Order: sequence, then C-alpha cells, then structure tokens
Amino acid sequence: MICLKIAFVINDCFGLGGAQRVTCVVATMLSNQGYDVDIICTKPRNQIDYSKYNLSKDVNIIPLGQRPFLYKMINVPCKALRVINTKTDWIKRWSRLKKYIYYTHDQYILDDLTKIIQKNKYDVVIGVEGIDYMPLALIKDKIEAKVYGWQHSSTEAYFKTKGLFYYNQEELFSKYLKKLDAYIVLTQHDKKEIDALYNINSTVISNPKSFVSNEQSSLEEKVFISVGRYEKIKGYDLLIDSFQMFSKNNADWILRIVGEGSEHKNLENQIKKYHLENRVFLIPATKNVKEELLKASVFLSSSRIEGFPLVLIEAFEVGLPVVGYALPCMYDLIEQGKNGMIVDRFDKEAYARAMLEIIKKQEKLKEYGENAKKRNERFSQESIYKKWEEILANKEV
Repeated sequence: MICLKIAFVINDCFGLGGAQRVTCVVATMLSNQGYDVDIICTKPRNQIDYSKYNLSKDVNIIPLGQRPFLYKMINVPCKALRVINTKTDWIKRWSRLKKYIYYTHDQYILDDLTKIIQKNKYDVVIGVEGIDYMPLALIKDKIEAKVYGWQHSSTEAYFKTKGLFYYNQEELFSKYLKKLDAYIVLTQHDKKEIDALYNINSTVISNPKSFVSNEQSSLEEKVFISVGRYEKIKGYDLLIDSFQMFSKNNADWILRIVGEGSEHKNLENQIKKYHLENRVFLIPATKNVKEELLKASVFLSSSRIEGFPLVLIEAFEVGLPVVGYALPCMYDLIEQGKNGMIVDRFDKEAYARAMLEIIKKQEKLKEYGENAKKRNERFSQESIYKKWEEILANKEV
C-alpha cells in the first residue's frame, strides 16, 4: 500500500451526529492502517476532544480560524435567503444567486481551504457532506488533490425532501458533482437514485462498526432503547405516540431515548401529556453508546429520514434486534422476521403492534438477537476498509 495523505473536511467532527461519529471511526481506521490522516473542521472550535468518538490521536485536527466580522454579517441575509429557498421555489431559476447564498458568499472558507490543501499537499480530500464537498468542487481547479464527496443521508433526504438538506439545489449539484473524482454513498438504493439524478457513477461503501463487542445484551431487561439527536427528523414524537399505544397493552417495559437536541422540551411535554414519566426517559447523550445499549433488549428506530444509521450497527453488535420504519436503508440492515421488524412508514399503530409482537416470546427475541449479531459481520472494519483502500487507490470498488 502506498501511504497516502488524506484530509476529511467537515463542519465539526466533534459535533453531535452520525456523520461526525462515523468520520472519526473511518479516520481512525485509515490512520491505523498507515494512512496520514487530517480532519479539517470548517467551524472554529476552542476544544478538541479525541475521547468523544474515540478518535486516534494520530489524526491531526485542523480547525479554520474565526471568520472576519464582515463575513459573519454577509451570512445573515444569505441565511434568510437559504431558508426561503429550502421552503419555496422562489429562487429556483437564479442559479448564480443560489451559488452565492449557499457557498461563495463565504469566500473566507474557500480561500482558507485552498491554502490548507496546497500547503499540506494532500493526495485525497474528502468532503463529508454536501456542505463540505460542494466548496471543494468549487476550488477543484485550484488544488492538485483528488476530491471525493461522501453522502451521509439518503438521496431522497438530500435532494427530494422539501425543507431538508439540499432541496432546490439540483442545478448546482448537477454541475459540480461532475467535478469530483469520486462520490460515495451508503447503499445500493442511493447509488441507483443518485446516478440517475446526476448522471454520475457513485461508489457504495457502508458505514463500518464503530466497535467490536464480546459482551452481548442478555435480552432479559424489559427496556426499549433509541439513540440519536432530539430533532424532528429522528421521529421521537412518533415513537412516544407509539409507546403510549403500546403501554395500554403492556405495563412492564420502559423506553429510554438517549441524546440531546432542540426537541427536548417538546418531548418532555409529550411524555407528561401521556403521563408516562415513569416509563419513558430522556437520557443525556453519552460517549459510551455501547454501555447504554447493553442495558436494553430491543432497539427502536423511528427516523423520518436516514442514510445508514451507525447506531443500528452498534445495536446489532451487542445482539439487539431492531424495529424500524420502512426507509430504503432499513432493507440493507433488517431482515424482516429474522433480526427485527420493518413497519410501514410512520404508521404509529402498526409500530406499536410490532413492539408488542417482538417481545411476545423470549426465545424468539433471543433468536432475533443472535441473527442481529451475525448480520453485523458484513460491516466489520476489515471488510469496509478494503473498500476504502480500493477507492483511495482509485480502483473500481
């Protein structure tokens, strides 16, 4: 293997979220294999916490400096226009304005990225999400490194869901994705959709396991668990509604939701409305997800949108079966009736019935757990590393 110098570009690798966590996992994995790895954080930060996602200390963090005051002021009207564009078609035809309000208004980032990449002479630079790889595509002609884009949610969520991510930016992505040397997606379903949408040839690399566990859940605790950001996209309001229906037929099981976010107060109020304070618990976000998972017996995924949730792989690793909505990524993870259950999208009553069904027989629950652990072998770091090794060497994956 030729030792390559690689940089990941992300807003903040220590922020809360799956993209942040999996970036640290993959950066550590590649560093351990001998690659020279940096992470460039476009958001200035005062503290660097390697322990948060077990990031290898051999990975160098390069934060951009504080933006000049002028750029902060320019961002205020641009942010307002971005909100308008995400929710309406008002700016649909003005591609130059759209390019400006999303990416080129902050020339400071573009200039700083260019200088850092030129100075460090990277072989490959990987933008972790659209907001990270689009600036790289804009400066592609000014740098010598190969540039990759890494999509962390579904194509449906990224480009087709009003109000989310990169909605109403199709003409920009259509032009600039072609400048990238490679584009990475998480599932075959996303490859099919993104390739058709933008006429590219993307590469599928699933998220790897973040840890290997010799410990398994006993599946004896009457505990459901979910882990993620308290945001609308994660659907915890749907989950609490379903648990309330479930609780009418079961008096024993509890629900623990581990995370933090802007919906915390709303979720608290919803729990109080249903008088479930003794059965539904909002647990603060933790560095040790494995420890929380081991206390539970079933993982519940209620997301409205997902790409390839790392936490589901982590749940499988400790032998937890999963119940989730019928999002495309779930079919890559859950085998219906073998390691979990897939429920029609956002059918809260069906979800409640699935919760009752999966816990009905202990021996069946344990069979699900064993299958979940076996299913996880395909996401080992060894197998996922081979795919990264091939794409970094610019071979066909």
